[in-house]
Amino acid sequence: MTSPAKPATDAGAKPEPVTAARRTRTRVAGLGIAQVIGVEVVLAALLFVPGVPLPWLGGVAAAVALLGLGRTHGRSWFGWLGHWLRWRSRVRADRRDRRSGGEPGPRPRLATIAERGTEIGVAFDGTGWFAAVKLEGEAPPSEVFAAVTGLLNAADTPVTSVQLVTRSGAEVGRDNWFAVRLDVPGAHAVAADRGGGALGVHRALGGAVSRLLKGAQDAGIDMRALSQTQLAAALRFSLDLHRPDSGEPTESWKTWRNGGMAQTTYWLRGRRSAATEVERLWTKLSELDKGTHAISLALRPASSRPGDKRLMFRCLVRLVDEASNVEELGRELTKLTRKNRLKLLRCNGTQGPASYASALSGGAW
Repeated sequence: MTSPAKPATDAGAKPEPVTAARRTRTRVAGLGIAQVIGVEVVLAALLFVPGVPLPWLGGVAAAVALLGLGRTHGRSWFGWLGHWLRWRSRVRADRRDRRSGGEPGPRPRLATIAERGTEIGVAFDGTGWFAAVKLEGEAPPSEVFAAVTGLLNAADTPVTSVQLVTRSGAEVGRDNWFAVRLDVPGAHAVAADRGGGALGVHRALGGAVSRLLKGAQDAGIDMRALSQTQLAAALRFSLDLHRPDSGEPTESWKTWRNGGMAQTTYWLRGRRSAATEVERLWTKLSELDKGTHAISLALRPASSRPGDKRLMFRCLVRLVDEASNVEELGRELTKLTRKNRLKLLRCNGTQGPASYASALSGGAW
């Protein structure tokens, strides 16, 4: 995905189908089965090549094994090659879409639901549904994070993840949103208990938003649900697509460009128990005095087992500045995270999808 396109409003569209969960790929020691089998087949084939000097054969075998099993930044070298090829394929596909007049990237379809007298906007982006609320005023970070974890720890909360998005900068102030998301794989069972189809999904998200608003009210945090129009505007604003000079977005290996502005997204590596570290980073990002930055924290239950209160988190940090300044801003971010003993990895090869995931999308990626 090179360009997260603007949301589309289609009130008369047919409800999106809700399908059962998809099968996940089997992996061995972090490697795909295809990678392991591929290395084994190549090594076995080399043994039957006639007339090849033994030293040369050993060198080729070592190179193949190293390519398949060597790792850098948590990914095998074979995986990096596949990652680069997928990036090239995605960029070429997006260019073809532009030439044919198509829309590269997700173009969320929006609808409005009514929940206890409140209009709530719901978006579907092809992989899941999400709705959002805006945090009004300033609230202590501990109370904000307590509202998120409290919603996920409720036994009957029918959402895949809850996302906190903060967009701030030296000149633009600070905006905070929450988004609740229900991915397609988990939607079938959730919708079945609430009338089925997209209607059941809408009811589930509406109930989750109401519960989030009630929890915030009990904690003294001021929040309001976003309508369909407000959700579309917030998604574009959180992606920095609202600027007058916004041109045709393009993706390179290291950045996602939008007009004269460059965006670079980083992924925070952490443990299940490291949510306090993310909270600290969320407060420390205000020390960046240049450009615009957004931080997305998506939390989801670690498992579906009853009584399991553990949470998985994924944190993305996106920097927005002029193309000539974004690298310097990235170096400042690296210094800040090292100072706070946090480790960030740049989302090279996935800057387009990472930009969308770090925006108000419910944590999709």
